[in-house]
Amino acid sequence: SPPPSPPSSPPPPSSPPSARLTVLNRTLAWDGVPVFLSGVNLAWLRYGNDFGNGQSNAHFCALKDVLVNTSRAGGNSMRVWLHVEGYKTPVFDADGVVVATDSTGSLIYDMRRYLRAARQLDILIFFVLWNGAVLKHQRVKDLFSDMSKLDSYIDTVLVPMVRSLRDEPALGGWDVINEPEGSVAADVADPNPCYDTTPLARTGAGWAQPTEPIPMEQVLRFVGAQAAAIHAAAPASLVTVGSW
Repeated sequence: SPPPSPPSSPPPPSSPPSARLTVLNRTLAWDGVPVFLSGVNLAWLRYGNDFGNGQSNAHFCALKDVLVNTSRAGGNSMRVWLHVEGYKTPVFDADGVVVATDSTGSLIYDMRRYLRAARQLDILIFFVLWNGAVLKHQRVKDLFSDMSKLDSYIDTVLVPMVRSLRDEPALGGWDVINEPEGSVAADVADPNPCYDTTPLARTGAGWAQPTEPIPMEQVLRFVGAQAAAIHAAAPASLVTVGSW
């Protein structure tokens, strides 16, 4: 089916949920009761292009079918990727500055629609922002090295997205990046133990960037800045990193 026109106004936000996923005594809890999450790492149906850019209703239905099948199998959670390598979302200008969520302004609308479909099936959604296991797009690599460009993403996309979706009951949490160890500079000694990656020697880390690996300091800043922005915009939100 043809892509719909950009929504003139998104569905109104949900009321703050009376129950949400939290961390309780080093375990996950729902409404104060320990819960075990069992579900699917969908990752994608269209690599980096499942949300935004005027998705067709048929594609939403395909995403929903995965939710339905997961629910029928007894699953209660779904991990799905958002920007991935940044080729489809967000929108960068010629200088690598983030200027929009997507080409049609429908990204948040699509995410909310997906979350509400998940809510009907009692499934919690975890959006994964980026993918460090494969990272070829220079615009996204620049977000690690240039804080002003990372700030442009945080201010233009991440904060509006988090604020708009923070009261959706089906939002389980945010995963900043999948397998950042794929892109990190491994086996690099540093007097600061936070940046010392010698323990990663001969583990296979750094496979995605064999010639231009990303220093651990930049990886930590990349994750930390986005985590801090999410917590500032929605203090109750859970944030994680999808490490191997």
